[in-house]
Amino acid sequence: MPTRDGRLSVEHDGQRLSVVPWVSDQRALDGPMTDAHWRAYGEVLAAVHAVPVTDEVRRLLPAGGAAYPSIVAGTRAVAERLRDPDPDDLAGPLAAELAGVWSGVADRVVTLIREVERLAVDERAGPGPVVVCHGDPHLGNLLLGLDGRVWLIDWDDAVLAPPE
Repeated sequence: MPTRDGRLSVEHDGQRLSVVPWVSDQRALDGPMTDAHWRAYGEVLAAVHAVPVTDEVRRLLPAGGAAYPSIVAGTRAVAERLRDPDPDDLAGPLAAELAGVWSGVADRVVTLIREVERLAVDERAGPGPVVVCHGDPHLGNLLLGLDGRVWLIDWDDAVLAPPE
């Protein structure tokens, strides 16, 4: 909500305060996501990526994308442990369930890792355009409305990065 003088936040005791209308307390992580929610989620991410990258936006947002190598390495390590698990690694129902779910999507994970690595090579060869990115758009940061609307929250990791 804008302040009396039209700003989006106010400084108070060295802290920034902003007020937003209450929209929902239903997190997408808690489900269920309808087809309308998934479409709206894609539309929200597309709208974020379409924000013009002005000089002011460049000044305000840090560069992102540097975490890809560590994410790929961590994902590979988990995949390896779950591909040929030590029985001690699966000591418990949660670990066994994770291994079962992971094995069902292992091929897709490998495809995604390869694509991330290909994009990283392309980026090193010649940096492409950057867009505004949320930085942490998981389902715990997505609120669901009854009418298929969604709200992307928790913007403290916003960055300028390739849209991928």
